[in-house]
Amino acid sequence: MTASKHRSITLTIFTGQQRHDIPNGKRIGLVIGAFIFALTAIVAFSITENKNYREATFATISRKVTRHLTHNISTPDITPTQDVCRSEYPPYLPTLYDHRPDHVSHYTTNKYTRSQNYNIVADDFPPVTDMPPNSKYSLLSTGDTVNAKASAWDPNTNVAVKGPWFHYPDDLMIQTANVIELEGDFVSYNTWIRGNYAHFLFDWLPTISYLRIAYPETTKIILAYDKLSEKILKFLDEDFSNNRVQWIEVNQVYQIKGKLTVTTPKRIPETIGCHKDECRGWDPMRQWIAEKHPEKIEKKHVLFYRRGGATTTGKRVLDPTLEKIVLEHIRQKLIRHGRNEEIKIFTGEDENGNTLSMEDQFTIFRGASTIIGPHGSGISGNFAWTDPFPSNCEERTQLLEFVPSRENSGIHALYADSFGEIRKWPLDFHALLYSNEYSDEYEYTQINLQDFDNALDAMWGGTKQIKSSFKTASG
Repeated sequence: MTASKHRSITLTIFTGQQRHDIPNGKRIGLVIGAFIFALTAIVAFSITENKNYREATFATISRKVTRHLTHNISTPDITPTQDVCRSEYPPYLPTLYDHRPDHVSHYTTNKYTRSQNYNIVADDFPPVTDMPPNSKYSLLSTGDTVNAKASAWDPNTNVAVKGPWFHYPDDLMIQTANVIELEGDFVSYNTWIRGNYAHFLFDWLPTISYLRIAYPETTKIILAYDKLSEKILKFLDEDFSNNRVQWIEVNQVYQIKGKLTVTTPKRIPETIGCHKDECRGWDPMRQWIAEKHPEKIEKKHVLFYRRGGATTTGKRVLDPTLEKIVLEHIRQKLIRHGRNEEIKIFTGEDENGNTLSMEDQFTIFRGASTIIGPHGSGISGNFAWTDPFPSNCEERTQLLEFVPSRENSGIHALYADSFGEIRKWPLDFHALLYSNEYSDEYEYTQINLQDFDNALDAMWGGTKQIKSSFKTASG
């Protein structure tokens, strides 16, 4: 018998009293499988032990020891949101223009229910938790590039903050290695989706604006560093960005030598701004913008938002042929209603495909009397630069937004619009549903031109009864 060039592995298993020899071809596979199984068990045990260690080691600060801020909101330069248009306050839903009664009924019920939930459940400023000196704080990545959950704990007592966007501190090695000490007093704020233009403006900036006035200038605000977030804050208020913000890195532990106050949101995302029919939560942000950027543009224009630039995602792009017709309808309606505004098209980019500067975007939106177009960051971010000074219903910037309906919710979430996030801003909200059925094969969206004409007539002709009755523009 010729000797094998390779050492053979004899693997035999016994079942009861019988012996079974395993063929050579299967032996290595079984060994590898057994090794993987054992390794998986070890890792699972380690994770479970680490989780149990954290939960057993760290007591949690309950909601009972959090407190609510009671700072008075002063708005010397603006009219409080609740006083701008009392007849349409509080804001429950946009005015919808659609010729299909069943769509109107479903939309109205759905949006009204959501607004009721916004105004009752979670529309207050997040409570805060006061930590003792020398407490530690960190942000841990959740596995993507835009979200990080916070940890805040007292290493002397092993008491940690617990909340919907918090996690237990990691193991002792991570807690004690490479810790950066920060001198002074700080208040931390963290929420979801950093590095996104619109989300920073409607998720982050409202609370930052409130913390700015609720705490003395000697208290810095801890924020997760992001280049875009820093850019926005520097444009808004460079002195604040340089002197009141403490940018920190994700996956790094910081020890606060002074006082640390931790904001503890009730839920993520937050919907702060309206509570018990009082919608003043965003007034500090509007006051701040009015202080630092009081520019008024006398010659107004109608702004049409066109999606489809290099940085645009999703399929909320109006059919190009239909868009030309829509723009012509806008021109004709401006003439009919005796308005002399020009039409400006906004894509977020210049003629060379470069992203417009903050200054240019500010000027374009500050000068808009009416904004028209599909839901997207171009609207739900730049709303912040619209005129902050309206004092009555007629002075508000008008917004007509195209949103997905039941038959094309695959484009985006059903009835996804800017209203849910920015209803605390004094805009005149209107909505138009996409009209075509949606499939993955469709590259563009459609709107009904008669519904569009009805919307323009109502907005520019003053058909106010539509708002109170939630009926279609055609009756």
